[in-house]
Amino acid sequence: IGERVWDISRGIDALETFGGLDLNHIVCLGNSGGGTAAYYAAAMDERIFLAVPSCSVSSYRDSIGAIHHCPCNYLPGALKWFDMGEIACLIAPRKLLVAAGKKDEIFPIDGVRKVYSVIESVYKKENAEENVRLIETEKDHWFCDDLIWPAVNKIIKG
Repeated sequence: IGERVWDISRGIDALETFGGLDLNHIVCLGNSGGGTAAYYAAAMDERIFLAVPSCSVSSYRDSIGAIHHCPCNYLPGALKWFDMGEIACLIAPRKLLVAAGKKDEIFPIDGVRKVYSVIESVYKKENAEENVRLIETEKDHWFCDDLIWPAVNKIIKG
């Protein structure tokens, strides 16, 4: 995951060399491993205006810690100190839109809701509750562009 986050930051560096781009509204989004990368990248790179992790934010115990899964979505030993919700401390008060499928077997919705309650409390402490949102879809492990893109556009347009 560290390499993926590094790649995202280097991609943003490259964007800074182009003209005509609005670098104040960089959006980083992805589904599954891409969502994990977007979430961690936003924690590490303050140039990301809006992070949109889809089917990737859940408690470690309920998701990738409970199934056989590649280690690409987990920081080894992280659960000794924090769970995924606490990472929001590094993102808040910037904008965060978490998407999750109610039928997702990899990132079960109960684990998503547990972690999201922590994320909400982080944003509340930052007086930025309006900058965080959870979209629950009726699907499984799927990027629901019909719900996500309208929400992204609304956030960008303010």
